Amino acid sequence: MGLAIACGAHAEADKTELRGPFGYARGTPDTGLQEAFIVDAASDPDKVFASKRVARQGPVWELPRGTQIDPDKVRYAFKDQNRTLSEYLEKSRTTAMLVIKDGKIVFEKYQYDRKPDQRFLSFSMAKTVTAILVGIAFEDGLILSLDDTAASYVPQLRDSAFGKATLRQLLSMTSGARWDDAPTGSSSSDLLKLTDCHVRHRGCESSLALLAAHREQEWAPGSRFSYSGGDTMALGHVLRAVTGQDVSAFTERRLWGRLGAEGDAAWMVDRHGVESFYGFFAATLRDYGRLGLLMAHRGTARGTEAILSQKYWTEMTTPQLPATRIRVATSYFGYGYQLWLDPKPGVFCFRGLRGQAIYVDVPKQLVMVRLAVDRAEDSEGSRERDYVWHGVRALY
Repeated sequence: MGLAIACGAHAEADKTELRGPFGYARGTPDTGLQEAFIVDAASDPDKVFASKRVARQGPVWELPRGTQIDPDKVRYAFKDQNRTLSEYLEKSRTTAMLVIKDGKIVFEKYQYDRKPDQRFLSFSMAKTVTAILVGIAFEDGLILSLDDTAASYVPQLRDSAFGKATLRQLLSMTSGARWDDAPTGSSSSDLLKLTDCHVRHRGCESSLALLAAHREQEWAPGSRFSYSGGDTMALGHVLRAVTGQDVSAFTERRLWGRLGAEGDAAWMVDRHGVESFYGFFAATLRDYGRLGLLMAHRGTARGTEAILSQKYWTEMTTPQLPATRIRVATSYFGYGYQLWLDPKPGVFCFRGLRGQAIYVDVPKQLVMVRLAVDRAEDSEGSRERDYVWHGVRALY
C-alpha cells in the first residue's frame, strides 16, 4: 500500500478562514456546503448528509510505492508565470492529491488535516461513476440498447424531454432538454433546485418528479452538447428501474466489490433514498485513484477483473456524436459518456465542481487525482488544475 506523504510546513490557502478558531466545523445538510463548513463536508460527507454505504469486498488492488515525484520539479506555465507543484499546493485549496504511474503511487499528499481513510465528496465526478454503472448494467443485459429512450425503462418520464432522449444521448449530455445547470447565482437554477431536493431534503417532492416536469425541448435530441445534471439523474433513474434495487447495492455488488477498493464508499441520497447520481458520491483518495486506473486499464481492475467491456470502454472514451467531438462540445474538450476528452489521444478526465478531478493518460499509464474545496465560482482555479496535470504528464 502506498504511504501517505506527510503535510509539509508550508501554508495552506485560506486555512485560517476555513478552519476557524476551534477546528474544522461540522455543518448540517442546510449549511454543509457553505464556506465555514466545506472542508469537513467535503471530506466526511456521509457524516453530514443522508447517505447509503457502499461496502468494499474481497482482495485490495495493491498500490505499491514507486519512485517519488519531487513537487519542486513539477513545473508548468500558467498566465505567463512559471510555477511548481509545491507552489500550487501552497496557494490552492487542495485537500488531497495523488499521482499513480504504472500502478505505483509516486505522489500522495493531504492538507487541511485530512487523512487517507476519509471519504471525499466527488461533486460531478459522480457522473462518470454513473456512466460506468450504466455500462455494467448494459453488459449484464439489464439494458437492452443504449439507443432505447429513458421512458422505455422509466414510464414516469414519458412526457418529459429527458424521457424522449436515448440513453446514448443522455450519456453524451445531448438530451436537448431545457435545463439550467448554473451551480451559483441569485436565480434558482434547475441544478440548485435539484441540490435542495437531494442534499437539503426540501423543495421538490422527488428528483423523478422534477425531471418529469421538464417537458420543454430546447433543441433536437443528439444535436447539441449541453452539460446537465438532469441528464445524469435520468440515467440514474433508469439504473434504479432496471436493477430493481438501490443503486448503492448495485454499485457495491457490481463495481466496488470487484474494483479492489481499500475503503467503503457512499452515495448521498434524497429523503426517498434515491442516490444523487449527478454529484454526490464519496470515496477515499486512493480509491478515486483506483477508478482512474480502471479507466487507464481499459475497464479492467487488478489485471483480470473485466468490469467494463472493451466496446463500452471505447465508446465511453470516444465522442459518439458530432456534437460531442473534441473542440466542438467545448472550445477545447470533447465529451464521451459522462467523461471529458482531451485532444491528446487516450487522455481524459472525470471533473467536479470546486476543483475535483481524476485525470487519466492511457498511453503513459498515468493517473492524477486532485480533491479540493475551491470556491464554486473559481473557474481560474479549475483552469490552473489542468495546467498542473500538463506539468505532471511532462515528467514522463
